[in-house]
Amino acid sequence: MQGESACAGKERSAARWTTAQKILRIISLSSAIAVAGFALIFVFLLGTSLTASFGGGRVVSTNNYIYYYFRNAFVWFADLASDSYGSSDSDMYYITRLIPLFIGAAISAGALISVCTLSIMAIVYCSLSLAGKGKKSGEKYAIASFGVLLAAAVSLVALENFSTGESIINVSVNLSKVSAAGISLCGVFFAIYLGCCIAIRAKEFTNKDFAVKSSLSLASVALTFVVIGIFAVSAYTFAQGGVDGIKMGILGVSRAAGEIAEGYGAGLLLYFGNLVRSNENMAIVTNAYVLVALSVTAYVLLVCMVFVGVAAIVKHVTQVTNKDVKGRLTYGIVFAVLAIAFLTFIAVAASEYFKAAESIAGNSADLKITYPVPIVVTVLSVALLAVSIVQICFEKKFAKPAAVPAEEVALEEGCAEAE
Repeated sequence: MQGESACAGKERSAARWTTAQKILRIISLSSAIAVAGFALIFVFLLGTSLTASFGGGRVVSTNNYIYYYFRNAFVWFADLASDSYGSSDSDMYYITRLIPLFIGAAISAGALISVCTLSIMAIVYCSLSLAGKGKKSGEKYAIASFGVLLAAAVSLVALENFSTGESIINVSVNLSKVSAAGISLCGVFFAIYLGCCIAIRAKEFTNKDFAVKSSLSLASVALTFVVIGIFAVSAYTFAQGGVDGIKMGILGVSRAAGEIAEGYGAGLLLYFGNLVRSNENMAIVTNAYVLVALSVTAYVLLVCMVFVGVAAIVKHVTQVTNKDVKGRLTYGIVFAVLAIAFLTFIAVAASEYFKAAESIAGNSADLKITYPVPIVVTVLSVALLAVSIVQICFEKKFAKPAAVPAEEVALEEGCAEAE
């Protein structure tokens, strides 16, 4: 009698757990569809916001959406070139303004195509799974669509971010509020999806090896999101006389020589292209081209890191929610190598920039250029690599089946005989 009662209790418990798993599965698939749906909507609203405040009073704001780079940006450049026709502005002046436009157009086009494709695939496959008709899950496509949306947003902000700091007129370029809202909505439903998937596999977390490895994957996901988010912060901070001044993104160094001492007091931003109006000083001209090459390379490394990070997130989430996957260590190594190269190019560009300021102004001794973002990114990338290495150490151990308690084995055998 006691054995039959135990068997009946176990069957009821198993039935309740199966029902709970089905409900959680419906919620997780619905959340994945929501992630893909919001990514599909907000990719068309992705953009940056330029805000200007005057003496802490009146605030003027304007948004540049993702399709700004398909037409309006080049119209602006054409007007700039037309207005300056016949002036002594050097070719470098125009090159440093044209490069971001082409990069922005490439990122925008890639983001629109990728997010639309991934989102539609995710919605179709997840809907079929909900209806019980699909054999292929579309969850990884939903995660990827969110990741690409975030990567494109960060890349566009890093392309143009800029802040004049505390001054009479404060101008800054940041992610637009609409873009932030879209990313936040995707993030909320991604968290719900991830939580449901973890709950579905709750019993597997009683296996210590699985629990450790999955926890490390979740830590990697969180760290990677943090690193990607940090890229939206200005890479450089310029200080003159101990006072923080301009903060600008990577390509800002290729567009401007910085705050030169004589222009700083007047609050005038002196662009490098304007300062070099002839080839009389070949050293300065050569330095300008070096700065452009260093800055563009650093930005390309940033974009590569962002998308490698997105691919790593998809891998780690798949590891936790679905099945064991390989290649996580490879992403960790690539990410760390790119981060070190990124920091190197940023540091060299800052050094060359300082030399340019010294050559032009001759009194840049109190000019300080710092780049905390690349340093933090490099430290976190090394931490990510360490997490991946520790995780791989559990691979062989995790491959072994978890030991089942003897009492549970006996109960299962007794139930089987009763049947």
